[in-house]
Amino acid sequence: SMYYAGKTMGLSAYGMPGEYNHLKLFSFQDNKIISHLGQDEHDDNWGSNVRNFFMKNGIDIGLPAEPKKLGKRERNLAKYVQSEIEEIVLKKLNYLIEISGIHNVCFGGGVALNVLLNSAILERTKTENLFVHPNCDDQGQGIGNCLYIYHNYLNKGRKQHYS
Repeated sequence: SMYYAGKTMGLSAYGMPGEYNHLKLFSFQDNKIISHLGQDEHDDNWGSNVRNFFMKNGIDIGLPAEPKKLGKRERNLAKYVQSEIEEIVLKKLNYLIEISGIHNVCFGGGVALNVLLNSAILERTKTENLFVHPNCDDQGQGIGNCLYIYHNYLNKGRKQHYS
């Protein structure tokens, strides 16, 4: 279902590309990611926003299917969502690498656990090293920001820990 990103990523491998390619969930304008889902997709109703997005485009995707009743529709939707996420993240990351010259990427938050996306990052960007913070929610970004400030602005050294 659209509420479980990991399941969407896994199911995408069984979908066929192309059915929804005429729609864009996101665009990249003025170096920013623009969502076309309507309201804030990070609120509690983002599933409704996804359904409304498709309805506005003349496609009734219905309610999420029961896990044992996943069919062609769910597989193709998962493929579409996965490809849209990959496309927009790669555009943003390529832009950031280009303007910063930094090729070492630390990726945090829920989407950072998307293995297919991480593979695409390594294959289709100029990323040399990719570190995915193991904190599997959006707190990973805050931790990364704190560590960056600690090391780069407060000039605190890194300590080696051996077990």
